[in-house]
Amino acid sequence: MSVPEIRRYTITKVAPERAFEAWTEPEHLSRWFCDKVVGWPGYGGTLTMTWEKFGFSIDYYLPTIIPPKKVVMKSLIPGLGTQTLNISIRSYGNGCRVEIVETGPGAEGQAGAGDAKSGWEMSLALFKTYVENFWNKNRRTFFAIITAPYENSRLMHYYKDEDGLTKWLAKSGSIGEPGTPVSLKLKNGMNLTGKVMAVTSHELLVTWREITGFIEFKSFTGSAERTAILVRGSTYGDTISDEKLAEINRFMEQAVSVLHIILKAEEEARQTIAARKAAKEAERQAKMQAEAQAAALAAAQEILQAGNSEDELLRMTREAEEQAAKIKEELIQSADSFDESELPPPPLEPEDEEPDPVPNPGEELDDQDD
Repeated sequence: MSVPEIRRYTITKVAPERAFEAWTEPEHLSRWFCDKVVGWPGYGGTLTMTWEKFGFSIDYYLPTIIPPKKVVMKSLIPGLGTQTLNISIRSYGNGCRVEIVETGPGAEGQAGAGDAKSGWEMSLALFKTYVENFWNKNRRTFFAIITAPYENSRLMHYYKDEDGLTKWLAKSGSIGEPGTPVSLKLKNGMNLTGKVMAVTSHELLVTWREITGFIEFKSFTGSAERTAILVRGSTYGDTISDEKLAEINRFMEQAVSVLHIILKAEEEARQTIAARKAAKEAERQAKMQAEAQAAALAAAQEILQAGNSEDELLRMTREAEEQAAKIKEELIQSADSFDESELPPPPLEPEDEEPDPVPNPGEELDDQDD
């Protein structure tokens, strides 16, 4: 029996040694993968990775580490099981190929696999962006998240298409496929130019030249009742001030709130349409049931009418029988006062009339023989 897994890879222009450091050294992991990392990245060591904005940490044990080719990380996810990350690195042309294989909770065939596959595609794109463009530079982040209902196709319309983006984030521009250039004019007056690094079923990553960093448009499902949309990004070095970063953060929070309102309105519209369709279907079913009941009632009336006709015939028969019995009784009662003289005289017998001759059977046989 095969073990459920998610397998993703990326090709990067950097040497395997840099890629290996990016996956194992705390100072590098905290610049692209998570917010903070503590621990020793050696065989048998443990790295505690923290995502501060989400408020949780994960302890990853390192049972295998082979510089600069391979590292295996294992973590016990409470209530779910053991997650294993197998990262392999090998030379590829002038750079290297980095592949990650995840098994355990969230892997293919497991709950949340769709979010996990998209998440790893985004993570590998971030890894590639960091090691190729922002290596060894400190980063600062902005972060805007809100719970909101969404369908992937509609969400990507608002994340990519100009008609969608201009409703909440940009004055003009759109986002295309991986590798294509981006040029957006944001509603706060800033420009966002760069390159598309990743596009998944419901997320995308774009570099942002004006802030020397990147921006992610993300979403995820916590449960059937709780979904969230997220816009976050990072700036590397000192291209922009802390005040400007705070301004960007406030703008993104406002923009995400607007998108939340739009998505909520769409969801309410869908629910209204669904309710109307259900009401129409219920009305149709009720009409069909009423027609069926009417047909059944008509059939019952026909049967009842047929029964009444039969009763009428029986009544008429009984009345006829009673009338006949009455007549008979009257005749019997009148027999005692019967006077023969009141009867008409019998008809006269005909005189001298002889009966017709009856042929002799023997003669008939003789005639037939002749």
